[in-house]
Amino acid sequence: MDVTIEGPEYTAITAEAPWGDYGHILVHGMSAHLDRIGGRLQVERTAPDVPGIALSGIGDVIVTSTVRARIESAALSGCTFATVDKSKIVRVSWADWDVTAELPPVLPESGEPEDLILAQEHDQNLSDQVGQLWELVVQDLAEVERNPSPPGRFHYRFIVSSQGRPLPDFFRASNMRYVFISKRARATLGDDALRWCRLHPAWLT
Repeated sequence: MDVTIEGPEYTAITAEAPWGDYGHILVHGMSAHLDRIGGRLQVERTAPDVPGIALSGIGDVIVTSTVRARIESAALSGCTFATVDKSKIVRVSWADWDVTAELPPVLPESGEPEDLILAQEHDQNLSDQVGQLWELVVQDLAEVERNPSPPGRFHYRFIVSSQGRPLPDFFRASNMRYVFISKRARATLGDDALRWCRLHPAWLT
C-alpha cells in the first residue's frame, strides 16, 4: 500500500542521536577515521544495534541490506550502492538505554567518544551477524540556500535550485554534503530506517 507523506517535495537528512558526541559514535559509527581502500569506505561501528540508515563521517550515508532492498524494489532514482568494509565492529548494545539521559551509562576511560569503538577489539562473529553494509552513493545535482526557519522551529529551511532540471529521489547539493530525499523516497524508507535521521524541509525554486 502506498504511503502519503505530507509536507515539501524534498527533505534533507542529517544525523540524530542521543547523548551528544557519544551517541553519534554509538548510533552512526565512524567512516572518516580510516582512509578508503580501493575506493571503499572503512567503517568502524558498534553492533548488534545497527540503524537502517547511518550518517557517518563527513556526509557518508551507510545503509543495511534491508534498506537497499527497499530502495531497489521501489526503483527509487538518483543513487547507487558501493560495498563498504567493516574494518572494526565492536559489541555495545545501546538500543535499550535511556535516550533522555544526558550521557550513556557506559563511557570510555579516556572520556573520548571515539574510544567507545577504538578501545575495543574487532569482533568477527558479530561482524558476520551484522551482514553487508553499503554506501549510498548520490550525485551533486543542485545548489541549496540554507535559511533560518520560522521562530520556534529547530531546523533550517533549505531552498533548492536545480536550474529547472527534474530531480531524482536522492540528490546532493554541490555546496553542502547533506543528502536530500523525495517524498516517495521518505515513504519507501519508512520511519524505522529514518529513526536516527533529523528531517529538514527543502523547497524547490
